[in-house]
Amino acid sequence: MILMHKGGFVEHPRVSFIFHMAIPKSTPKKWLPLYESGLLKHEKKPDVDNLLKLYLDCLDGLLFEGDQRVSLGNCIKLYSSQPRTVIMIQETTPTVSPLELSDLVRAEVFGISSFSQTEYQPELENDSLLDD
Repeated sequence: MILMHKGGFVEHPRVSFIFHMAIPKSTPKKWLPLYESGLLKHEKKPDVDNLLKLYLDCLDGLLFEGDQRVSLGNCIKLYSSQPRTVIMIQETTPTVSPLELSDLVRAEVFGISSFSQTEYQPELENDSLLDD
């Protein structure tokens, strides 16, 4: 499914990925339940950055125009008995919201550790600067 917005593209997409990777055929039977649980991290090749590049390049021109406005959400590789890639896309704003960040990053950027969704409303003196 391709998400279309306004003029056809998502202007400020936040893209998250779950890469469900195949379970190796050589996996011992006693380990299969763990691999099939969907909770075991895949820590072998291909590297996650190479997968990201591939998928972002494929989405460029379909979902967004150029990847300079893409912000990356969560990304993880897991073993699965049903290999697939799940891509989640959210429309965001030009200003970062605390809700887009992990607790650790939020504390560094905003100097605080928790926000409610209704508490944070950034005020900008000139909203037209964001349109560039």
